[in-house]
Amino acid sequence: MTVQAQTLATFAVEAFRLQRTLPRLEGHAAAASIRYAVRRMIESLALAGVELHDLTGQPWDAGLAVDVLDLETDTSLAPGATSIRSMTRPLVLASGNVIVRGEVLVARGPEPARPAPCAVFKRRPRRTNRRARKPKRVRSLVHHGVPKQKNLL
Repeated sequence: MTVQAQTLATFAVEAFRLQRTLPRLEGHAAAASIRYAVRRMIESLALAGVELHDLTGQPWDAGLAVDVLDLETDTSLAPGATSIRSMTRPLVLASGNVIVRGEVLVARGPEPARPAPCAVFKRRPRRTNRRARKPKRVRSLVHHGVPKQKNLL
């Protein structure tokens, strides 16, 4: 990645983070001017061909260009469903190519209930009254009293 692309990527990530802090500034005297400045920064990035993607609330897929920071269980989701709870870093594209991978927190629904095993295919318990078989020992002929053959040559 070139220096210019790296600079644009850093600028895009910081503009995203500043945009995420705007709701906390509601009621502050400078909130409107900060909101305007952030909007102008994001528009300037768009003119340069840099796109910011916030995937919050969308279903999570393993093929996304994001890194999962944490996986939490959420009972409000359907069993087995996954959703992106929040993003700590946006997915940044330049000319359609990923220049910064996003970082996300993923919420997952509770584990689906497993069906009970079928009674027909249950394994029978092992009988416990069997004695453990000892392996047979193999002894060489020398130990059985058979003399070694002498070399006749």
